[in-house]
Amino acid sequence: MNSKIKIIYVMIIWGSIGVFARNIPVSPILLAFSRAIIALPVVYFFIRKNKQQLFSFIKKKSARPVMLSGMLIGLAWVALFMAFRFTSVANATLAYNMCPIYVLILAPLLLKEKLSSKQVLSVVIAFCGLILIVATSLNIQEANLMGILLGAVSGMFYAIIVLINRKFGSHIPTESATFIQLMMSAVILAPLVLFESPIQQWSSLDIHGIVMLCILGIVHTGLAYQMYFSSYKELSSATVALYSYLDPVFAIIFGVAILGEPFGMYQIIGGALILGSTLISYKHKNLVIVINNIPGGKNNEY
Repeated sequence: MNSKIKIIYVMIIWGSIGVFARNIPVSPILLAFSRAIIALPVVYFFIRKNKQQLFSFIKKKSARPVMLSGMLIGLAWVALFMAFRFTSVANATLAYNMCPIYVLILAPLLLKEKLSSKQVLSVVIAFCGLILIVATSLNIQEANLMGILLGAVSGMFYAIIVLINRKFGSHIPTESATFIQLMMSAVILAPLVLFESPIQQWSSLDIHGIVMLCILGIVHTGLAYQMYFSSYKELSSATVALYSYLDPVFAIIFGVAILGEPFGMYQIIGGALILGSTLISYKHKNLVIVINNIPGGKNNEY
């Protein structure tokens, strides 16, 4: 399959996550935990297929930042799944996609990097877009604000992951890094899941819910990651970064077409400002595009 076609399929798959999350009647914490657990054997299959020695990488010092980012990924998933419960898929996704802007804000503070005038402009534009979305949502329902804030928190977690990767880097192959991160996501969420009556929630799922949950773990996570990684090896970083904009676009389309969510003119303008702001700050050597659902690692930053 052509790599560009393949990555478009991946963006369609990831764009539908909000629809799946809405239709699986378990708590956001259990949903994130289940996603990681179900995806682990799929990722492990590809590790074995590619003849990688997983546990030799776990012993390396370079695995520590990967393990930390894995914990943050688990929390980011929980925040995003909670956001889907409070607000529309479009609002949650657009708030989440503020992540590159958070990176621009935090990088000077944590990594002593300097912002260019273009990057400062992109921050201002992105926040103007977020204000438009928040203002519109408040007129509809106050609970929307909580959802938008949770989406923004999810984006903030991913911003921290990007900064960790930029600071420490990783020499671990992508599939192995993904396995470690999924494992650590499950580890950090396991104590929280114990308070969620997991057996009762799982057993209450009907066939539809079970199938949706399995698809979320197997297709949206395990298989989609592998398709993304194989495409990444054959395409330039800039090309992958530009195609990543299809993720939030498909998320909005699915939210409107399948869930019947409202999406007005102010939200369209706000979304365009947020997504366009990262293009304004474009520099090939340090463009930051964080793709919804990708674990931390060299694939998060272009």
